[in-house]
Amino acid sequence: MSGTQRLGVLLLLALAWSLSRRVPPSGESPLPAQPGSATAAPVESPEAKTAASVPRGGDGGGAPPQLAATPSPPSGRIGARDLSGFELLEEEQDLFSILQLIFDLIRSRDFARADQAIQRTLDGLNGGKIDSPLWKGAASVPPTLLRLFQEDAESSMEYLLHLARAETLPVLLKDLLHEVLEGEMGTLLLGLNDGRLDPWVAELVPYYRERIAGWSRSTYSDRDVVRSLGLIPTEEAALVLVDLRSWAASNLKLDLIQALATNGTAPARAALREWGQEETNRRFRRAIDDALRLLEP
Repeated sequence: MSGTQRLGVLLLLALAWSLSRRVPPSGESPLPAQPGSATAAPVESPEAKTAASVPRGGDGGGAPPQLAATPSPPSGRIGARDLSGFELLEEEQDLFSILQLIFDLIRSRDFARADQAIQRTLDGLNGGKIDSPLWKGAASVPPTLLRLFQEDAESSMEYLLHLARAETLPVLLKDLLHEVLEGEMGTLLLGLNDGRLDPWVAELVPYYRERIAGWSRSTYSDRDVVRSLGLIPTEEAALVLVDLRSWAASNLKLDLIQALATNGTAPARAALREWGQEETNRRFRRAIDDALRLLEP
């Protein structure tokens, strides 16, 4: 894993850790508005079906889940208007208190200031003030992420959509988005979805479609993107996967079969039936037959 990848994963993991550190309200956000944040506006709840009314991979309508009417205000060790407190936390190498602030901003849907705080934190971790060996690797944090991400997963997904829809992003924020949505971390986060996040997850399909459109069909593909698309239980995601079959390299075909099976919608099942009739590779054909047997008992 490269230094940039470790940086992005460390930030995301520690952000999730901070979700558990709830303290009483402390007033306004500590970061003043500044230019240079991502250009996309905060994301509203998308018009999509909820897991409570629609089975995974099914059809139907329904209103998206309702968000909290009064988001939790920012907390942490930084005073309401004391920006110098942020610098103090940098000097003290108190990354978790900084990340507590960032997640509070995300939870309160103050995405513009969250952009600024994350950019500043990434700068600090990337050769800046936050240089303690304590934060190199952070191998103890991933299990905490798996448990804590779901505590406020809706606002976290809204924030990822905010970044994904931004017309322009600072380089480090763009790299972070890439690592989160197009690497193993994206597959893990989408895999944690138990249905509550379906409306927001469905809104990621245009992002993935645009990324795939930029692939060189003769030389490049990204199996993590394919796996992530399989974890989005919509027909739109299935159609993107179906289109990949016509040119996917042989070393990606099993991932594609697995993704279609995981998606499980009607277009995915139809594509697997057609593929099974044409496939000559016994290993791939067995995977397809097993998928259809489990999807269509």
